[in-house]
Formats: sequence, structure tokens, C-alpha cells
Amino acid sequence: MAMVAIATLWATRKSEDGPELLVAWDEWSIEGNWEGWAEACDKALASLGDDLDQHRYFSIRVPFDQIENTFRMGTVEADRVSQIDGPDALG
Repeated sequence: MAMVAIATLWATRKSEDGPELLVAWDEWSIEGNWEGWAEACDKALASLGDDLDQHRYFSIRVPFDQIENTFRMGTVEADRVSQIDGPDALG
């Protein structure tokens, strides 16, 4: 079974409990744009400022056919994300 590696960067904050996912890129994107990956990680860590406690990199392996299958399913109904929860709110 073909697997795809997803490289992830996680961090903890001094002001909050538990780790949070900051960045996730697949292995092909990193191979094609190493500088972009490094820049994204640096930017994400810098965005936490003095609140950054610790950070860790993890590689998560996912069966590629499961990813492909989601694109073969056609349109999938999804709840709309509110603006406060959406990516624009991260800002």
C-alpha cells in the first residue's frame, strides 16, 4: 500500500494547554519547495512570539488511496465554517 508522508509542525504555548498543529505539508511539496517549507515553519513559530513554549516536528503517514478516494466520491456535503472559525480568522 502506497503511503504519503505528511510533515507536521506542532507547538505548545505558555498560555494554553496542549499542542496545536501549526503547519502540515506533504512530502512532495517539501521536496519541490524546501525553502517554502522552512519559511512556513519559521513564520508559524514566530507568530507565537513570547508565548511559544515548545515545538516538535512529526511525520504522519497516510494511505494515499484514502486521499485519492475522497476525490472520487464527487461532491461531499459539508457544514459551512463560521467566519470566527475559518482560516481568515487566523490572521
